[in-house]
Amino acid sequence: MKKVNVNKVCWNITEKCNRNCKHCFRFRNSEELSLEDNMKILNILKENETKSISWTGGEATLYSNIELLINKSHAMGINNNLITNGSTLTPNIFKEKFSNLDSITFSLDFLSDEDNIKFGRGDNYYSHLKEMINYINKDFPNIKVKINTVILRDNKTLLIDIYNAIKSFELSKWKLIKFVSFRGTAYKNKDRYATTTDEFRRRIDEVMKIHDNSFEIETVTTLNLEENHVMIKPNGDLVKTVQGIDNLLFNILKEGE
Repeated sequence: MKKVNVNKVCWNITEKCNRNCKHCFRFRNSEELSLEDNMKILNILKENETKSISWTGGEATLYSNIELLINKSHAMGINNNLITNGSTLTPNIFKEKFSNLDSITFSLDFLSDEDNIKFGRGDNYYSHLKEMINYINKDFPNIKVKINTVILRDNKTLLIDIYNAIKSFELSKWKLIKFVSFRGTAYKNKDRYATTTDEFRRRIDEVMKIHDNSFEIETVTTLNLEENHVMIKPNGDLVKTVQGIDNLLFNILKEGE
């Protein structure tokens, strides 16, 4: 048996998603485990002193009874962050299922309906996100709210507009991620949406010049992602990406202890 020696992990609990984003790099063709099996994995993570889990997918909220995993993880003293497009959430659903989160991270790459529809996020995406963020800020002030923005060729000139829009929220962090093409749709579209490193840095500098430090801004490159992310696939595989290649370490359910 093998030790799961990870302090923090990004758990891709499902590959199911209700959106079709053109820059998505989620795992495909990975069979989803039962709640019982995922509870076993959670126990193994706790036994190996994992401190932090980011629940993602796919769209993590589409995994049936994910709140039971989050609640158990919370009871174990593990830090829980949900990464979501927010589309399945309503105030009532959030209150019922996700009040035990430590933080929630929403994906936001465009403000306009036209752009969000074009890139697969759907209609009324930003208006719904805004409603949910304001609700969480007001009713769950102890839950940190974060935003992830992937910098693409098509939104690189819109970062100032996004910054000015999200300043009205009580944010913990805005993460600006250089487009990566590890796998999936993102790999197919890498020549269409990728930006150069110089362009990425220049656009970041433009934002930092007007930033009032009301929330943290973190910048993420391919190297950052590879160094800081150990992932669990929907089937329980523990994966580390190195130089754009996903390397299977082992299957936690079958080989972990």
